[in-house]
Amino acid sequence: MTNSEWRMTAKRDKVLSVSAPVPPEQSIAWPRGKGRALLPLANNSDETIRLHLRGEDPDSACQFGFSLPGEANKSSGSVTLELSPGQVLSLPVSITPPPPSLLGLAPQTYHFTFTVINLSQKERAWTVMGRLKSKPIIGPGLLGVTGICLIALFVPLYRFIENRENREDAFSATPAAEASEAGALWPLLNRGVEQSAPQTPQLAPPDLESLTYEAMFKEVGAAYNLDWRMLAAMAYQESYLDPMAVGALQEMGLMQIMPATWNVWAPKAGVSDPFDPYSNLQVSATYQVYLREYFSGKGHPGNKWMLAAYNWGPDNALQVIESGADWGDVPLHVRRYVLKIMQTDSHPVLSDPRLQESVGGVRE
Repeated sequence: MTNSEWRMTAKRDKVLSVSAPVPPEQSIAWPRGKGRALLPLANNSDETIRLHLRGEDPDSACQFGFSLPGEANKSSGSVTLELSPGQVLSLPVSITPPPPSLLGLAPQTYHFTFTVINLSQKERAWTVMGRLKSKPIIGPGLLGVTGICLIALFVPLYRFIENRENREDAFSATPAAEASEAGALWPLLNRGVEQSAPQTPQLAPPDLESLTYEAMFKEVGAAYNLDWRMLAAMAYQESYLDPMAVGALQEMGLMQIMPATWNVWAPKAGVSDPFDPYSNLQVSATYQVYLREYFSGKGHPGNKWMLAAYNWGPDNALQVIESGADWGDVPLHVRRYVLKIMQTDSHPVLSDPRLQESVGGVRE
């Protein structure tokens, strides 16, 4: 389904607006067992409306959980709630597919729908769609690496056995020859590792319960050579440290990443959940490094133009540079954004007590 088709799933009338889940499509990989999305709802009327929501998939294979404000997560697959006049709500939803297959060449795709019934309007219903891909535990990449390693182990072993047989027949082998053959194992193994080395940092999934926000910013900052205080200031300015935030243009998560940007850079960072704070920060850092290197190549090293491009869009920033204009021609709100974030020694985020909270404490 194309991006335009996803957008067509949004529903709106004079009473209720129901938008496609954010993100509309995502991938999960073991050991992460569920997908997470936000379902945007808006009461356009001047009266309270009562809604019934349910999640479904054609094969009834997935389980759905709805998180109402102030209540524990519900996993019954449906929920009833009220929206007050003018209220806008992005409802957190979890999608749990069956356990992934052990071996596979392609992910299992699950198409699902969220149905919203307006009980206050003669049970009028809206339906929006989403898609979840569950990767096998051992996919094509790992299968390929395993095959290369097996070959790397088998070839020198075969040579060793063959040489030993020849040695027994001819009685001509020397200790130096044996050492030479055994040493052939290491170049083969090392070459396989080098070929699979990622171009961007692939950080191991952390224990979010024991990780504080400050520690997370420091860890990702060190991995991507970015000032952790700058990352924290950006998160403060972008989402006010809210990993479940959704912006007016569907920007997602802690660092308010646009869906199109997420789709490009999340695979490079090896993550899939935009509402996981650590994953969201990794994608943001990957994108920032790209912007910094790109504008450095245009004669503007450092963080100033990188931050402007992150906030305003790289095309807009590039247009200013290529037109011969200077920093003063950048819109005032963008320059203020950059100035606030670059004040890393005095930014209010550094004294925010939430920096010492557990990253995992904001999950479900």
